Amino acid sequence: MGLGRKVGFNVTSVVFAMSFIACNGSSNNTPKCTDKDVQSEVIKDIKGQMGLMQAGDSFNFMSEAYDIKLDKITTKNTNDEKKMVTCSASITMKMNMDKKLAEKIVIEQTKDELSEKLKSGEKMTDANFEKLIKEKYGSMKAFDAIKEAAVEMMLADKNMNFPEDKPHEFQYTAQRTDDGKLSVRANLD
Repeated sequence: MGLGRKVGFNVTSVVFAMSFIACNGSSNNTPKCTDKDVQSEVIKDIKGQMGLMQAGDSFNFMSEAYDIKLDKITTKNTNDEKKMVTCSASITMKMNMDKKLAEKIVIEQTKDELSEKLKSGEKMTDANFEKLIKEKYGSMKAFDAIKEAAVEMMLADKNMNFPEDKPHEFQYTAQRTDDGKLSVRANLD
């Protein structure tokens, strides 16, 4: 095989690869409702709207407690000029709460509540937490009893799930900016 044939084959391969990328998911194209990155961002937005994920929030770990799935995804409208798509889907949500996570949530909520009693600029350390617990509840043992009751309530609460037999229907939009960034907004109303 001569050099000309090898170069021709390589150029053809590069042109084919570039055409494939341009047609199948370039970051500058209008997103599709079923794109994995769109679905991932929709789930993040839903968790954010529910208060499960917030920038700088110590409760971000709570998003681990929920398994959210999108189903029956359909395209309602596509605007290639704006690189925007409007979609509808159904959402099912299950709570994956275990005792360890429930305890962490109760402790973090208590820390958040007690942090208001700290002096300006003071950090919530283990020593400060224990001191404030004793001031509020009298002893760590009393707090542990309250914590256990709260954990049991959280584990027993099944009302935090959408009904499995009736998934929640909603719409969302996904749009790519000129620099290829993805912007997603779910409308859960």
